[in-house]
Amino acid sequence: MERKIVLKYLKLFSIGFLVITLLELIIFFLFSFFTVIKLDSMNSNLYDLLSLSGNFVFQAYILWYFLLSVIILYIILSFSYLLISIKKKMDDIDLARYLLITGVFVVSAAFIKMEYIYLIARIKINYISNSLALFEIIYDGSMMPILGIIYWFYFMVVVCCFLISGLIFGGVGLRWLSAMKGNKK
Repeated sequence: MERKIVLKYLKLFSIGFLVITLLELIIFFLFSFFTVIKLDSMNSNLYDLLSLSGNFVFQAYILWYFLLSVIILYIILSFSYLLISIKKKMDDIDLARYLLITGVFVVSAAFIKMEYIYLIARIKINYISNSLALFEIIYDGSMMPILGIIYWFYFMVVVCCFLISGLIFGGVGLRWLSAMKGNKK
């Protein structure tokens, strides 16, 4: 593999990562604070709705903040990819190792993020006349507007993109590293 090709695609991926994660951060705040959820006679946003999760209020907020922290970590990672592709100061072996290690990190973090999304969706919301899991509220068109459902699906689409990208980065790093080790022998 040529270094020029790897840096070119790393730059393209990093710009794509940056766009996806910044859009996800915007959607996170729109979904949390500005999407109106209708429960019986009560209109609320998701962040306020988490306070109705009974004994699990603390857990709900911690999971929500962990999801935010993973999004911010992906933004930092995309900036580091962009800086590495622009500066071009790493030698080939270090760049291949970096791609391999960050590819494994991206896959691991994507699985953790998907688990956060799943756990948040399973939180029970207790309101006036009923108790429903958050995913039941999200997928009910009478309670959640269609834009809120799209926002929720976007979180999962981003996780899938990062899983695929992490596998690509790890594979490229491993292949390039093994090719360089093979050339040295």
